[in-house]
Amino acid sequence: MTADLMTEQVAQPKQAPPMSNVKLAWLVLTSPKEAFAYLREHPRFWFPLLLLILGHIAVALWYLAVVDRAWLVESILPSDANNPQAQETRDVAGAISGMILFLTAFGPVFDLVIFRTLDAVYYFLVANATNIRSTFTHWLALSCWSSLPRIALFIAPAIALLVADDGQISKGDLQFFSLNDVFFHLQSNEPLFALTSRLTILHPLVWLLSIIGMRELSGRSVVFASTVVLLPWLCIYGVRVITAFV
Repeated sequence: MTADLMTEQVAQPKQAPPMSNVKLAWLVLTSPKEAFAYLREHPRFWFPLLLLILGHIAVALWYLAVVDRAWLVESILPSDANNPQAQETRDVAGAISGMILFLTAFGPVFDLVIFRTLDAVYYFLVANATNIRSTFTHWLALSCWSSLPRIALFIAPAIALLVADDGQISKGDLQFFSLNDVFFHLQSNEPLFALTSRLTILHPLVWLLSIIGMRELSGRSVVFASTVVLLPWLCIYGVRVITAFV
């Protein structure tokens, strides 16, 4: 009886010890396959999401502390003084300048939460349609942890705010990593300006992590994972490219 009990105890698989969020974040960047294999068994998403939210809030507060607020409100309003409608808009906006400043600074935080949630909903629907057994938390974890490299985006505004010699800093001045800033240098009136300004050099890394995570969480092929991850981007930006030249 004792020997049988000992054999049964030896046969039981050992559970992996809990992994700290810091270690998991490091693994996502250095060994993503191992990181997402762990998340498949222990899905969680709050740590990277909070890091990104806190980063955005810190930059927003710093930006509001440095920027010339009167200049900022003026710069984002219609400038045609001879247009009655434009003047009316400026009068109304002047009264709600606080709201304009808030949305300008903290808008990215809301975008972050909305887009991470939309990503997770999309993955969840695809999983249900393809008979992948998983929970919504798994896909929210994939969306949030694969976005971890976006933390590097806070380096650019930090540098811009440190070297600013006056308060006239636009939101565009805080973006150093966009494809337009790094490669294309298009003007605002050129067709692909909006597209290249929104995409950053970090997007390919985020896509790669998403593909690795999708493969680990779904147990499917690289082709399946790549198709699921990249299809929305190809559709959205493919339409933008087409409409930019129409």
